[in-house]
Amino acid sequence: VIVISATFTLSIHAKTLQDTFAASSGGGLQIKTDVGKINVITHDNPSVLVNVEIEGQNKDDFSVEFIPKNGNLQIIGERTNSNSNWGWKKQLRISFNITVPSKYNIQLNTSGGSVNITDLTGNIDAYTSGGSIGLGNIVGNVQAKTSGGTIKVGNVAGNVLLYTSGGSIEATLPPQIQVNLGELSARTSGGSIKATFAQQINRNAELKTSGGSIEATLPPQIQVNLKASTSGGRVSSDFLVNGEISKRKVEGEINGGGPKLILHTSGGNIKIIKSNNINNLM
Repeated sequence: VIVISATFTLSIHAKTLQDTFAASSGGGLQIKTDVGKINVITHDNPSVLVNVEIEGQNKDDFSVEFIPKNGNLQIIGERTNSNSNWGWKKQLRISFNITVPSKYNIQLNTSGGSVNITDLTGNIDAYTSGGSIGLGNIVGNVQAKTSGGTIKVGNVAGNVLLYTSGGSIEATLPPQIQVNLGELSARTSGGSIKATFAQQINRNAELKTSGGSIEATLPPQIQVNLKASTSGGRVSSDFLVNGEISKRKVEGEINGGGPKLILHTSGGNIKIIKSNNINNLM
């Protein structure tokens, strides 16, 4: 493992770290930081471009370490002065702006900041304890978790796990080019969920919230075993469901049945919407 010390420019209020690292298609980026928002975009070159901006009164109490290895890059951001006051995070504004190859795996973990990733082919594992998560069109498996923000995801082809403790979830699955969709689980403890299914799913999917509504838009020809229930609202469906239908529960087959589609909320309405033209959803 080689540790690279990046060059940086200093001003009274900020410092900037910039560097370029060799990357291999299908390699990976890993960022673990005590604080900071993370923005990832892509290009067609075999390199990772790094720009880290550190601003605030305690900018010198925060360090960034780059560890490249075999076409992969690990970035570690951490507090360096244990004698700083407990409000040190409020004295820092940190942005990780990273450009990676269009085929690259991403693993991000920040204790205080938003996460945004553009269109990408690769697996994504993103976590923040204090911000929102935004993802573009992804071909690969996605795991996104936040303890205090919303999650918005574009077209995804792969297994999808979305969780937030304090925000809404919105996702579209999958893109036109992908025939099959992997497993889907979207859960929030304090917001609504909107999900658009662009094609037939081939595995079970679940959307669950403890404090909001659920809206699932499905193609007319989809075949699923639906189980939709609410403890404090109504369930409505544009589809003919062969099974049990009541004010707060709809359970049965749609178009002959298929994988399970489970929708549950403890405090809102559930709407199952039939899309008029699936091509308009792409």
